[in-house]
Amino acid sequence: MLIFLVTTCILAHASTYRVNPGQNYSTIQRVIAAASVGDTISFAAGTYKASSGFELKCGVTYTGPEATPPTAILSASFTSGSTDIFNLAPGCKSFTTIEYLGFQNAGGIFVTTTNSNLTITHNQFTGLPCCASQGNSPAIYFDGGRSPNDPNAQILSNATVTWNIFGDATSCISPDSGPLLSYTVDTAGNCAGIIVQSTTRGMTISNNQFIHLGEGVHFLCVNGPHGCEPPTTVTTSNVTAQFNDFSGIHRMAWEEQPQPTENIRFEYNSYHDPFNPFFGTFDLSFPCCNNGAKVPGVRVENNVLIQNVPTGPAPSYIGYGIEAGGNGARYNNNLVEGLNNAPMIAWGVGTTPWEIKNNYICSPVNQQFIKEEGDWKQAMPAQVGNVTSGKCAAIPSAAPTISPSPTGTYSEPIKVTLTDAGLTSGPGPRGNTSVYYTTDGSAPTTSSWLYTAPFFVTPGTTVKAIGMWGSGANPKSYPSGYGFIPSAVQSAHYVQK
Repeated sequence: MLIFLVTTCILAHASTYRVNPGQNYSTIQRVIAAASVGDTISFAAGTYKASSGFELKCGVTYTGPEATPPTAILSASFTSGSTDIFNLAPGCKSFTTIEYLGFQNAGGIFVTTTNSNLTITHNQFTGLPCCASQGNSPAIYFDGGRSPNDPNAQILSNATVTWNIFGDATSCISPDSGPLLSYTVDTAGNCAGIIVQSTTRGMTISNNQFIHLGEGVHFLCVNGPHGCEPPTTVTTSNVTAQFNDFSGIHRMAWEEQPQPTENIRFEYNSYHDPFNPFFGTFDLSFPCCNNGAKVPGVRVENNVLIQNVPTGPAPSYIGYGIEAGGNGARYNNNLVEGLNNAPMIAWGVGTTPWEIKNNYICSPVNQQFIKEEGDWKQAMPAQVGNVTSGKCAAIPSAAPTISPSPTGTYSEPIKVTLTDAGLTSGPGPRGNTSVYYTTDGSAPTTSSWLYTAPFFVTPGTTVKAIGMWGSGANPKSYPSGYGFIPSAVQSAHYVQK
């Protein structure tokens, strides 16, 4: 009863403060400073000139109009690499939301841990600077690196990052385009979608697009005498990454470094069309998750990973598809394709039980499909059901089922249900198939109606449907000859009585 009364009291006194592009930085900062837990700062549509980074209040919702892409744009005019547009100080436990805002020409959001209950959703980050400042170049930086003698003193927990767009064609090329254009250096990783340098206990990263970046997501170690190894490193647990799409990445879509890990799920994600790939370009890098790791460890499953862009001039080459390690790790049911000049799945440091199973792997330039990385003298992961090929080809998606199946004639509206469980056996990704349909007799495409719930049609209607692997931010088409293509068309005509 006490909790209910307190919550009701807070909600009853919540206020909405409205700001507009005509107000200067100091005025908006004063509005933010006046807010209390439960309040909302609402940015009207337009472009705001941010002459410095805003210092956020804990427990407040920061929002623009509900539009995708955002129509409220915070454009930095301060020195590149000096700060971020939004800055959240440590010690916040109240629910804080940042949504429907555009961040332009600087690092977007800098969060100093310990911090919890933070939601970042439906935002767009463009014109990200390259690449000297690791802390102020990424779209989002979670910083817990101020206590190298006790990295676990600063914790990120219950964080949610969903439905954002990280990067654009102008990101990671200004003021220095060299790292992204080089075939020999990897400092472009500083210009990332998300960098986490904090002990993490509970984080969801889902349905985001990562576009034209040095790196997608990077979980960093804290600098210390043992690097990524315990006892002086951050730990990572209960992290879920699903339905994200990575395109135009120069270095790696996802890099996981801290060794002490538990329950890391990377599944139903897509990667394709890397930008200017080189020897430091991996699809995924998990050289982690062994010393101090707990089972369940890393699960990298049901992803589509495509290296379809040739590398630069010799002697440059493209690195691993998946750099795979981990105590109790599972690298299963992935589609790993393309022009990598190194092993498509390279397993390194790991301990039993761990496995690499039911993957579909193809490369026209490399016959090193699954191979040990170096000579770590580790127990080999279990390998069953993997299929390899020297030639890549697109895979048809599973076809949907239309119910009811037409029988006889109809005089009343018909409730139609479309179902598609996706592929349920064999190598490669399973499940995660969306259904697209038409009711006018035309052939459906992935631009047709997306099925979300049963619907009614009148007698005489023809329903046609296709299945296509992917949902959320996954793409609706892949580079020619790779990934998935739509299923055959399924049709049902309900004859009028």
